[in-house]
Amino acid sequence: MSGEPKEQSIKGQVAWRIILAVVVVVGLFAAFDPLWVLSPVRVGLHTVLAFLSFIGAAVASYDVRKNSLVWKYFIISLFMFAAIVNFVAALWHLNPLFYIDEIVEVTADLTEMLLLGLLILCAIIPTKFLKKEIKSKIGIRLLFILTFGALLVYGLVYYFLLPIALTISPFLTSIGLSLICITIIVVIFIFLIRTPEILRRWDSVTFATGLILMAISTICLIISYLQPVMLLSASVMIRAAMIYSLFMAVALPVQSKIGIERKRAYLHATGIAFLTVVPYFLTLLVVSLIPVFWLFPEQGIYSLTHLIVAVLAAIITRLLWLFTKQQPHWHRYPMILVFVCLTILESTILFLSPWIEITGEYTLLYILAGVMMVIWLALTLRWIYHPPKNRNHSQMAWWIAGLSFLMLVVILAGVWLQSSLQLVFFWMNLQFILRGILLGVCFVSIFLLAYLFIIFLQVSKGRLTMGIIVLGNIMLWVIANMIRVNFEDWRAGFWIAQFLLLFGFMMGPATLGRLYLSTLEQSESERKRATLYADILIHDLRNYHTVIQSSLDLLTLAQDASEVVYEVTEQIQLALDRASRLITNVRSLELAKSLQPEDFVSTDLVANIYEAWDHIEDTDDEKVEFQVNRKAGECLVKANELLLEIFINLFRNSLQHSDDIKRVHVDIQPIDIQDVQYWEVRVTDWSKGISPEQKPKLFTRYLEGAKGFGLGLSVVKSLIDAFNGTISVENRVADDYTHGTVFIITLLRK
Repeated sequence: MSGEPKEQSIKGQVAWRIILAVVVVVGLFAAFDPLWVLSPVRVGLHTVLAFLSFIGAAVASYDVRKNSLVWKYFIISLFMFAAIVNFVAALWHLNPLFYIDEIVEVTADLTEMLLLGLLILCAIIPTKFLKKEIKSKIGIRLLFILTFGALLVYGLVYYFLLPIALTISPFLTSIGLSLICITIIVVIFIFLIRTPEILRRWDSVTFATGLILMAISTICLIISYLQPVMLLSASVMIRAAMIYSLFMAVALPVQSKIGIERKRAYLHATGIAFLTVVPYFLTLLVVSLIPVFWLFPEQGIYSLTHLIVAVLAAIITRLLWLFTKQQPHWHRYPMILVFVCLTILESTILFLSPWIEITGEYTLLYILAGVMMVIWLALTLRWIYHPPKNRNHSQMAWWIAGLSFLMLVVILAGVWLQSSLQLVFFWMNLQFILRGILLGVCFVSIFLLAYLFIIFLQVSKGRLTMGIIVLGNIMLWVIANMIRVNFEDWRAGFWIAQFLLLFGFMMGPATLGRLYLSTLEQSESERKRATLYADILIHDLRNYHTVIQSSLDLLTLAQDASEVVYEVTEQIQLALDRASRLITNVRSLELAKSLQPEDFVSTDLVANIYEAWDHIEDTDDEKVEFQVNRKAGECLVKANELLLEIFINLFRNSLQHSDDIKRVHVDIQPIDIQDVQYWEVRVTDWSKGISPEQKPKLFTRYLEGAKGFGLGLSVVKSLIDAFNGTISVENRVADDYTHGTVFIITLLRK
């Protein structure tokens, strides 16, 4: 994988990651020591594990779509198996009537670790079968067999073999499972050492970190016989770090393949993972500070939060619609429906808030909204790859209106249905069942959101776009529901979920609004660009055409006039050169617009300056003086071949506006600006200068009358901006602009 660390640094990076994980676990234990025995904490830990596993499965599934190799399905099954097992564990701890013996839980966790190790081992065995590319339908069947096969083995061990083994000797059973698990990890490392090319399938540092954390988690489970509750929680937390590391091992290469640099890829993957980890531990902090907090909704806070979220969801819906009208894309229409659904849900709950203290939270409404959200997200995914053929964009407003009415009917029916269920099944713990279903719906949503996130990252090349912001807001709603599931109504955890959703949604309209204004500005810029190009084609190229045509006419009449032929030939050549330069400048303007940081390479600044000077006609004249204070190879900058166009245009501009004294001096010095290293290039000429009135508009691309060579300085400005540099202009003589000009350029040092 490109951008991966060198072999000599892998051990050091793995070591500090392991140390960091252990320090974080110890720190969290110290911070939340009295809370680890609480059921919501155990539910939350398994919820975090399931969340990380589902996003890992989503990223691995995206990778399989690009290249359907057999070993990749083993990795997806690993994440899916871990996700389902921890989802079931969260449900089990969620029900207060269920009790799990700590020794049984330790043994079950060891069984889980053993099966995870086996799936990794099967994925790395160097056989031709694993490297074989298969059809997606066969791959889905293989994935189903692997995942449910592992679950079946886990169920058989948990319900049939463990009870027998634990009656004989619980300690020996756990020791046996632990030794098998450690042996599998050792065998995996042996395979990786003997066949290092296998390790290149993943990010080597995070993959090795995940394997070592698996071994540490297994050791914690063995020791947990001494202090089951505390070390069980520690093992789950280390297991979460393990799943996170394995997720990163898959996510980093996937992002590298779609052109995202390593640092930015780390940021994206960590951001998604920490979306649930940070809010969860923030909730734990609040719960530990005020464990008996209880706030009924009659104080108006409940109604106010739902009112604000409903309004913000409606604003996001409107902004999404405006975005879609401006830049129609089929996949945006289902995303609009997601926020219409949230607006209807929050408005309905706001209407019901006067009775909420009697009826309790309407969990069924969240389930129905979540199911509809899953449908719209799945439709978004489908329309990205297979847009509808028999529809046009003008019909979509009616389509959205009809489905919005249908969603309103479903939500209102949910109000009646939950009230009826509470009356009929009053003897059951209905809230537990509904919370379990809601948690399952949330996990399906997380899988789809993570998959869509990778797709939007590929399209945007890692930049922040409307799609990514919208997905972030939807994910916050899902995570708020996951936190709400863990805690009773009106407790501190419940209110944290409410305010998390509120503050998250407040960021959405502001960011989307800014992007929308930026889009409008870009559209206006594109309109002006098209107008400018039309002017160039009509005016300038026609002028050059006229010069060439009239010169050819003179050649026809000239016959034996060799001097006339020579002058006319020069005129033709000059017109062709200017037309060529004009085309080059227009091309440079377009290329500058699409330049990205990953396009930059180490470029010799001085060599480009000398080459640019060689491109200028008449520079071999004795009256033309040119000096550079540096030699080739001394100054490297972050740029590409378009750097040449900057200096061609600058030098041509300087010489064109010089009369008697044609002199250009280039002075290059290193400077630091806010701890960032630059090369400062000062291009000084003895031209007629630039008046104070012209300076503010000098680099304006759409300056009236900026045709032909007037486009050159616009090209210079566009390219320097693309290279993350700056350009300014000042007089050579401070108080008199008529004695020449100094262009001051800064470019990032390599």
